[in-house]
Amino acid sequence: MSGPSESRKRKRLPDGRSTVAQSPVAQPPAHTLLRDFPFVTEEVLQALLAPPPFDETWTAEDEQAVDAEWKASPDRAGILAMERNLLCDPGRMIRTSVRWFRCLPTDIINVKHNLSCDSSKRHKEGFKDSDSPAWSVGFCKRFTAVLVNPLWNREQERVTLVVMLLQLAVIVRTDDRRTWKPANPTGDRFLRVLDDCISKQTNLPPASRKSMVELIDSVERRLLPAAVANPPSSASDRFLDELADLINEQVDIAPQKKNRMLELVQSVWRPPPIANTNTPQSTWHRLFTAIARLNSPSPTSNTRVLEGSFEDRPYMVGRKDLESIAQALASLNMGKPPTLKLYSEVPRVGPKVIDTLDKAGLKIRRETKMREKKRLAGGGALA
Repeated sequence: MSGPSESRKRKRLPDGRSTVAQSPVAQPPAHTLLRDFPFVTEEVLQALLAPPPFDETWTAEDEQAVDAEWKASPDRAGILAMERNLLCDPGRMIRTSVRWFRCLPTDIINVKHNLSCDSSKRHKEGFKDSDSPAWSVGFCKRFTAVLVNPLWNREQERVTLVVMLLQLAVIVRTDDRRTWKPANPTGDRFLRVLDDCISKQTNLPPASRKSMVELIDSVERRLLPAAVANPPSSASDRFLDELADLINEQVDIAPQKKNRMLELVQSVWRPPPIANTNTPQSTWHRLFTAIARLNSPSPTSNTRVLEGSFEDRPYMVGRKDLESIAQALASLNMGKPPTLKLYSEVPRVGPKVIDTLDKAGLKIRRETKMREKKRLAGGGALA
């Protein structure tokens, strides 16, 4: 019997490399991923859950007190009573996070990053603490989809960057006008210009500031080539754009009147379309514009956030935010996740997942007490 036809054979170059078309963005080979993202052992996982060394800021007595408080918590009772069929997705999320980010999911969505889970459904009734690690199955699935994107394989500051996207998605959805500083460990030009636009309106009342969607649009116009951003026929558009900025900068106009003035300007002006330009866009430029498009609040939304400390009112991450981020990441067309085994071996079985959630809940409670102790020692609110 003759062998496979020549058309079905995989052709190779002299050095052995396949000539089959590759993903638009080349992914690291399996041995490199195994070196940079080794499987997580039980010892590594327990180290992530362990308390810090005792010192004057956190003593053995402090640890005993918070441990007793957590053991009496109804949230802990709910975790221990979770049904086995509800543990698959939380377990997969934990394994993904510790493998690729070397931290727990609750170390990412954490009040230290001004983030909290806004999961509307709990596995069991009685979960009162918004920072409980018992997130809903749907929330866990969507967060896992964000964490496995190939983009993170090549980013050293992956936790910082994921936190930034989570914050951005909530800011866009809730029209949050509080001052925000985007992280920029990559030195990206788009993020530098956005930070400059945000800083220019810091002294304005929150109600008079531009929304994040408007800020991103302003950055896009600033980054366009002059011939595209300011065509000869757009003098009226440029005038109305400047007028809107001037109105926003006025601090002696009542917010209601200012909003009416801006609505009037916007009724006769729309930003010039830029979707069909050939201007190169960075990864973060593409992600921010995609999230702004996917997660914008509806015209009838009543979720605008103008004030409140991040300690009292963190960015509440919901399923829609995770879906928008996952879609934005997919639009980068970076290919599928690596084909080698994605997840660590721990925590694998149901009792191990429950034990990890239990210790993660204790860790969250401990960090809360540590912040309170630091605040009291400093005589005021934390910065």
